[in-house]
Amino acid sequence: MIRCKLYPSIKRVGQARKWFGILACCGFAASISNVTAHGLDNPPQWHGFANQGFSYTTENNFLGESSEGSFKFLEAGLNASWRALNTLQISGQLLYRQTGNAPPDGVEVDYAIADWRVLDTFDYGFGVRAGRIKNPYGFFNETRDVAATRPSILLPESIYIDYLRELMHSSDSVGLYGHSELAGGTATFYAVFGRPILYDTTIPAIIYTQTQGSLEDEAIYSARVGYEDGSGIWRVAVSVADFRADYLAADTEPLFDGKSHITQFLFSAEGYWQNFRLTGEYQRRLIRTENVYFPGLTLKNKGDGYYLQLSYDFNVHFSAYVRWDRIYLNNQDKKGVLYEARTQEPAHFTYAKDITWGARYAINTNWLVGAEYHRVDGTYWLPDLENRSAEAQSSRWDMYLLQVSYRF
Repeated sequence: MIRCKLYPSIKRVGQARKWFGILACCGFAASISNVTAHGLDNPPQWHGFANQGFSYTTENNFLGESSEGSFKFLEAGLNASWRALNTLQISGQLLYRQTGNAPPDGVEVDYAIADWRVLDTFDYGFGVRAGRIKNPYGFFNETRDVAATRPSILLPESIYIDYLRELMHSSDSVGLYGHSELAGGTATFYAVFGRPILYDTTIPAIIYTQTQGSLEDEAIYSARVGYEDGSGIWRVAVSVADFRADYLAADTEPLFDGKSHITQFLFSAEGYWQNFRLTGEYQRRLIRTENVYFPGLTLKNKGDGYYLQLSYDFNVHFSAYVRWDRIYLNNQDKKGVLYEARTQEPAHFTYAKDITWGARYAINTNWLVGAEYHRVDGTYWLPDLENRSAEAQSSRWDMYLLQVSYRF
C-alpha cells in the first residue's frame, strides 16, 4: 500500500456543493432575519466559539512550521438555531479554520440543517434531518471543532485523523434518528446518507498516492447505534461509515481511472467512577482500490486504530489526562517492514504510536485553557504539506501544544 502524499491545492471538488452550502446559509440567515424582524415569541438562539492554539515540535512539522513554533491552529464558529414549529428546528453554523500551512478557505458553511421531529414522546422518538449534516461517527466527530466538547486539545489521530476530516466530518445528506427509553437507560440510532464535502487535498489521502486526479459520484453512508446507562455512569456505541467514489486520473500521471471504497467500523465505550473517566475507541478500516494503479488490479488493505484515555477531575475547573494512541496502515505489517521493502519508503510512514499527557483549566463557563505533550513514534498522520522531504522526517518526535478557547 502506498502512503498518501497531500498536495497544497485547496480548490473545492465539486463547486455545486459549495453553492449548496452558500444558498443554504443564505436561506437560513434570511429566515432568522425575518423571524427577528417580526419579533416572534421564539427568537433564534445564537452561540459561537474561537480557539487559538500553538504547536512546537522537536522534529517534523505539525500544524504549520512547528519545529520553529507555530500559531497556525485557529478555529472560529458562529451558529444559530430557531424552532420554527413545535416539530421543526432550523440550525446552521459558519466556520473559519486554519490548520497548518494549508491556506484557509474563508468562512464556510459547517452545517445547515432542517430537523423535523416526526414523533417525540418520553418513551421514544423519531425524526428526519436534511441539509449539510455532521456525520454520526464515534463520540466526538460531530463536535470536534469545539474545544469545550473535545476530551483534549488534539483528538486521537488514530480515529479522528485530520487529513481525512473533510471526508468524515459532514455531508450534504438526509438523516434519520431516533431514541427509545429502556428499563436501564436510553438507546439511540442515527444514520445519514449523502455526498461528502471534499477538497483536492483529501483525494491523495483517499487514493493513497500522489495524484492530481478527481473524484465523481461520491457517496457516504454513516450510522451509529448507542446506549447510555440511566445513571449516566457509562455509555457505548457502534458506528459504521462507508465511502465510495469513482476516480478519474489526470492525463499527466501514470494512474488509471478506477474506484475507491473505504469502510470503517468503530466501537466506543466510556465510563465514570468518582472523579475518573475512562474513554476508549477501536476502529477497523477496510480500503479497496480498483484499477487505479493498473487496469484489473484490485488492492485491499486492513488497518487498525485505537486509543485509551484516562482523565481525572481535580475540581470543577481543573482536570488532567493521559492517553495511549495507536494506528497502523496494515495490521499484518505493523512495523512497516513489508511496506519499506516494497516501496523503498520509510517503515515509520505506516504507523504512529502516541502517548499524550495533558491538562485543562476552565477559568469560567466561557474561557478554557489547555496544555498537552505528545511523545510520538511513527509518522502515519503527519501531513506532507508541512513535511515535503521523506528523508528528513524523524520516526521519533515530541510535540507540545497550548490552546486558549472562548465560547458564548
